[in-house]
Amino acid sequence: MTDFSVSAREFDFLWEHLELGRMPYPIDVPSNGTTMSERDRMRTEALDALADRGLLRGRLPELLRVLAAPTVSVDTVGFADGPIRGLAASDGSQGVLATVEDDIVSFTAIRHTSLPRSIVDVLPVGEPGTGSAISVPHQAVQRAIDGDDDDPFGDDDERSILVRNGVSEHDARELLELANRRVRGGQFGVTTASRATSMRASRRTRSKTMITWFDTGAGRYLMVHDGTWVSIAPAGADRIANRIDELLRAA
Repeated sequence: MTDFSVSAREFDFLWEHLELGRMPYPIDVPSNGTTMSERDRMRTEALDALADRGLLRGRLPELLRVLAAPTVSVDTVGFADGPIRGLAASDGSQGVLATVEDDIVSFTAIRHTSLPRSIVDVLPVGEPGTGSAISVPHQAVQRAIDGDDDDPFGDDDERSILVRNGVSEHDARELLELANRRVRGGQFGVTTASRATSMRASRRTRSKTMITWFDTGAGRYLMVHDGTWVSIAPAGADRIANRIDELLRAA
């Protein structure tokens, strides 16, 4: 593996220097400098520092170009002991994993087939939860979250709303217990892009299926929302990576 780390400020100016366009979510960093003259000074300092480390040419710019124009990417955001921000991308022949932690942006060359496992490894280590798997209608969950707006004069609690909308008593209790015991978590998103041609620009499409993870005191869970159902199951790194891989294959 090849590893590089730069400051957020250096990343800002290196990306601009390579003329890569808009920074990809979620590794985009703030623009530096409140005036043009201040930004010019910062740019010179950052590029000089990068040049001294041999980072204006070679492997790092190659990896950044993959991030700028991938055929497929998997992003993650979340919170554990601090914010989690990561992006794994591939152009079909090579891959890169980028992470942001504090003021440091790091890049690692990865196999173009290893996006799911690489992005899952960004998470803190966690063991599968001890509970059981459940699946509930998304509409029922949304109504419980909204407090059942269809009945503005009702006084039902969340469990009653879930049950009234087709969720079993057991699953309603399990769902609410998990929701109340969450201590950290995040989500993954998958984006694919068609290849550009002389007649058509590349078009990016983001999957509508959202993959979420969360930890409780009793372990880690995977939650998948496909627009109709919300499925929750105990999950370790392998299971989460496999679910992301399934989503990539279906894209």
